Amino acid sequence: MRFLDGRAARMVGRSIGLIVCAVHIFATSGAGAERVVVHTRQGRILTGEVDAQTSRSRLWLRLTEPNIVVLSQVDWGDVARVEANGHRISAEEFLPEAERQKSLVLAGVFAKPRIDPAESGAADLKRTTPRVRALRIEAELANWDGDAEVDGFEVRVYPLAADRSVVPVAGMLRAQLFGQNITPDQMFEPMRGDYDRLEQWSQRVSVDDFSAHEAVIRLPFRSIHPEFEVDVRNNGQLNASLSVDGHGVYDATVPVTMRTYSPIRERLQQTRRDRFFPGERTGVFAKPFLGIFPGDVTGR
Repeated sequence: MRFLDGRAARMVGRSIGLIVCAVHIFATSGAGAERVVVHTRQGRILTGEVDAQTSRSRLWLRLTEPNIVVLSQVDWGDVARVEANGHRISAEEFLPEAERQKSLVLAGVFAKPRIDPAESGAADLKRTTPRVRALRIEAELANWDGDAEVDGFEVRVYPLAADRSVVPVAGMLRAQLFGQNITPDQMFEPMRGDYDRLEQWSQRVSVDDFSAHEAVIRLPFRSIHPEFEVDVRNNGQLNASLSVDGHGVYDATVPVTMRTYSPIRERLQQTRRDRFFPGERTGVFAKPFLGIFPGDVTGR
């Protein structure tokens, strides 16, 4: 049996000690991916878990945080030392362990957080919908059924942001029609300010009512109908108030014409006390024709 001299025995002892030390480091570190610190010969310091791209020629490290993965790489020949589990070892000693530790990115790293759809939708709407600053309306007489006369006002509603763009909103629209009844002594130029509220409406407005520019609301004649009641003067005013959910109340007014302009109908009205020709199909209005006296004119 050949015995080693003293120097050889000491070298073998140190080698066995290093091997035992490395075995101890990795035996206590567990089988899962661990964060290590790599010092390169150029002075760089890399930190992370050993990534699955690691090979015999190149070391890849992966630093993982929620929704973030950072990769770094270095040639094994440029690795000066590795700090693992509180111990410093060489690249040669760490290479076998790196092959064992390398792993893929864990599932769920890039998973989006769960958000309540209702809360998300409300937050998006609040973030993207500008605040209403003013209200503008337009009104015109309109016919929306099969008979000859107009049926009421078609009102275009424009809730406006600070930049004058239209804001689709939900809320309650309230409108009032103001006008004047003429009497025999005031038939042409009434002097008194006896203006009355002739009609009023309330209608719910939703975001879906808005096109790219406005919401169109129909306000039908109910209490009066100027095509049949000529004691109502031809000029009036429509006052509108829009109560917007979460914003406030906004008012607007617009002058309106009570009847469609037709010289021939006005002539019929003077001679026949009726604005329509025989045979014209008209709706049945709740109140009859109310001229002031048989020789009544148009009420204009």
